[in-house]
Amino acid sequence: MAASCVVEQGERGQRASSRTAAEGGPVITCILGSVLHLEQQEMNDEFLRVRLAELKGQGFSMSWEAAPPTWYGDLLENPSRTAFLRKKAGMMLENGVASAFGFHWLQIFPKKNEPDYRETLLGVTLDPETGGFVRTAEDIIHNDPKAKVAHRNTWDFGSEEALRVFAQRAHRLFEQMGPMEMFYVDEVLIASPGKNWLATASTYWTSPTYSEESLASFRKYLRDRGYPLADQAKFPVTTTNVPPGLASDGLPAIRIDDTNRERLIEDNEWPKGPLWSYWYDWREDLYARWVDAVTSAAFDVWGKLPHWQGCMVSHPVHWFCPALGPNPDKLGALPHVDYLVAGYTSGLRYATVKDAALRHGKKWGGMVELHRYGQEEGMDPDGILKSFQTQVNAGASFMLVYPGTAFRQDRPGPRKDGLSYSPAQVEAWRKCIAWLEQGRTYKRIVPAP
Repeated sequence: MAASCVVEQGERGQRASSRTAAEGGPVITCILGSVLHLEQQEMNDEFLRVRLAELKGQGFSMSWEAAPPTWYGDLLENPSRTAFLRKKAGMMLENGVASAFGFHWLQIFPKKNEPDYRETLLGVTLDPETGGFVRTAEDIIHNDPKAKVAHRNTWDFGSEEALRVFAQRAHRLFEQMGPMEMFYVDEVLIASPGKNWLATASTYWTSPTYSEESLASFRKYLRDRGYPLADQAKFPVTTTNVPPGLASDGLPAIRIDDTNRERLIEDNEWPKGPLWSYWYDWREDLYARWVDAVTSAAFDVWGKLPHWQGCMVSHPVHWFCPALGPNPDKLGALPHVDYLVAGYTSGLRYATVKDAALRHGKKWGGMVELHRYGQEEGMDPDGILKSFQTQVNAGASFMLVYPGTAFRQDRPGPRKDGLSYSPAQVEAWRKCIAWLEQGRTYKRIVPAP
């Protein structure tokens, strides 16, 4: 099934995990989710230093503290925001912790008053009820601080001009941010996972690739592969409604009429039809090109710094799939992608990213969760240690740790969001590091204070 997000259970990786913690070299450990951006009214230097010092000596190679939250909005024209992020990066260095930087790609989309702005840079989606073409409204990007933009991307992925402007603006942002030790792409997708985000994604109409520019790109892709009548090809859509179920979000009955028939064609063989297969493969290639552009920009700005660790791509493992864009093999083949990481909620289902990374001579990683967002109780301490040991023994070279709030003594629990101080889970993490230090150790990237 072309659009299925197939997840292997990690059995091959676990069966091959006879190595000990001493093999494979030091492991990069990276903390995220301290949510210090939520206390902006308290963001004086002393408050920051106290909070960030709680991570000192806890076995972390690096942190995401210098990265902006998704709702930050525009970054390039907000020097106070980038200055604040640089300040946090500097304070992390004071505690012997390096900084990994990433951003949501919406955050560098040009405003209307900027020279870079073009309406044609905006991605075009489909309205599932009317079949109309929809360019994402700018107020979602810039003017509504409460807008949920985590899984939206307004750039037109099929536009060469959009890719060029995106790469240039990313380069500018990296220069503004100053030295960083790593760049990451995390949970940036080319479609919405849908409401049932753990299931097969069927939300093809949310892909921002229905513009005339994207159609030209799709036709070129088909022409290069010898597809019959490629110059007349159109985007496939379903015209028969399939109700949402446990396995997917269902499919809409897209109405084709005089307003959209120049770009759309009925194809109810989703997702196995030949045109659908080409469409999903084309989008994977587009996504990989954009990741290549942004990681190349990061390497160009930071790649020669003495403590540079490279670039990594992280997603929940079930999001590495055609429906959402990330293809682990295509990403692993990129010259400046150094790590593929099975991110949030992946657990021990890491075989997909591990196998792809190793096929391309790259490294791979996983995550341990001390808490899960939206759950008051922390994760089982014994399970934390077992998960960490299993992934490291299987060869993981990079381990994300979530959330940093577990170390924040100023956030007593329980809390409904799960982002609270968690001494039992912190102790479990210390056991992870104590075990790791007996063999591979964790990587000290920057000098200890």
